[in-house]
Amino acid sequence: MEKKANTQHHYYYTIYRYENVLRAIWYGFVFLLAHWPSLMIHVFTRKNMGERYYTLAASLTFITILALPFFFKDDLRFLGDIVRYINWFALVFLGVFLFFSITRRLEFKRHSHEFDPDKFSKFEGERFVYKWFRTKFSDNKTANFLFSSLFVRKHFESLLAIILGLVLLVIPFFFLVGLLLFVSGLLNMARTQVQYAKGRHYVLDQYDNLIVSEEFADSFVNSKEPEDSKFLDLAHLPRSKNRKVNQMLADMINAQSAQPGTAQPETE
Repeated sequence: MEKKANTQHHYYYTIYRYENVLRAIWYGFVFLLAHWPSLMIHVFTRKNMGERYYTLAASLTFITILALPFFFKDDLRFLGDIVRYINWFALVFLGVFLFFSITRRLEFKRHSHEFDPDKFSKFEGERFVYKWFRTKFSDNKTANFLFSSLFVRKHFESLLAIILGLVLLVIPFFFLVGLLLFVSGLLNMARTQVQYAKGRHYVLDQYDNLIVSEEFADSFVNSKEPEDSKFLDLAHLPRSKNRKVNQMLADMINAQSAQPGTAQPETE
């Protein structure tokens, strides 16, 4: 049976589409919450990011928000002892953050109305800290056994921020920066986990759509068991006693799937 790789099968789109609604809302919430904290970590651990993934304006906005307590320190006395952590070290950290933010922006040079045709504009950057770690411990069997390449790629940056944050948290003078790094590491880990989950769901959605495209008519018309149709279970669908009617229905559903506008791909 012909595969319809470029269209959503009408049955799959209609029956399973609703499952993505709450998931998409949750994914969007995590990405929104973790955007600036993740960006802060990435300016220190990545380089050569795409122009639509990294913007200097986003970094400057986050730096401005983080700097606000320095201007309203006297108005924050009600917070108690936490005010004393707003010190020069936190200000120096913001300065370093600003320096790396500008450095990352200078890595892609372009005129305002031009773009780089050889670079994906949403490229998330070269993970040079990750590459250093993998190179450093590539021959270490214990490290490779405990930390798979996928695990390190997903969580190395986040764990680095979390561990450094925890170390600074126990030193009162560095408490504020430690708290920022710790929370940012957790949010970046959540964002990365959601990112990988989105990618996995996208690929599985496409493949499940192929399975339905291949197996729907045969499974529906012949009332096949799931084990005989790549575990596509259509037992809940009503059927006619007339096999020709069932074939007509299956052909019609497949035809609807092939028509433009009948089943548009989902957006996450």
